[in-house]
Amino acid sequence: SKEGLLAHLRKEGFGQIEKDYDKAAEAADGPIQKLIAVSGAHVLFAIENGALYDLMFSLNGASCDDEAFGHKRKVAMGLQRLVDPLHDKDSHHVFLQYYALITGLAIITREMKGMSKEDVVRFVGVSIENFVKGIS
Repeated sequence: SKEGLLAHLRKEGFGQIEKDYDKAAEAADGPIQKLIAVSGAHVLFAIENGALYDLMFSLNGASCDDEAFGHKRKVAMGLQRLVDPLHDKDSHHVFLQYYALITGLAIITREMKGMSKEDVVRFVGVSIENFVKGIS
């Protein structure tokens, strides 16, 4: 079925982005650098896999009844574990601010088609550094 195929694609996409996050985190030292690296991986995934990213993260993406929703939740919880040690505020609200930031960065950088990977990573890094300063 069409819905089954879309659910499978979402599940595969979340598996891939999780691998990208892990690879980025392993290459970084310290909690802030890990968050920057994983955020960069998120945005690069969005740029390189636009249609799949839209399927995974759109409001019409993984529904609560969808097996892929469990994968989306797992990915989100992994991101939250990177954000939480950086502040002592209401965890849920800070994570929602972070999630809104990386989602916005993914949208903006996809629209700015001329940006190199290095420029994207630098742009994301500066944005995340400013976010961390704001929550510290």
